[in-house]
Amino acid sequence: MAIVFEFSTALMLEQKFVELHGDPLCTQYFHRLLELIEEKVLLTRADDRISAKALLDRLTAMDAVQDAEYFAKPCPMPHTAKVQDTLRVTFRRNEN
Repeated sequence: MAIVFEFSTALMLEQKFVELHGDPLCTQYFHRLLELIEEKVLLTRADDRISAKALLDRLTAMDAVQDAEYFAKPCPMPHTAKVQDTLRVTFRRNEN
């Protein structure tokens, strides 16, 4: 007997990223944060996700930017959601 599960990025989540990037108040900092989350954190396959140390390093570098406009000036931009591959997992039970 086999049980099959499929995991993929939810359509609602992809639409939310498009919406947030297009928000009139979205700043460059927030665009980078959204991209980091979408491209490195919310990945179906755990092996593809960014490590906690690398994530902390990226966030620290983002926070170190010495440009007030980077953090505060709105700059909405169009965004195309990055659809992740569907992960298919099959569980098999041994019949005794």
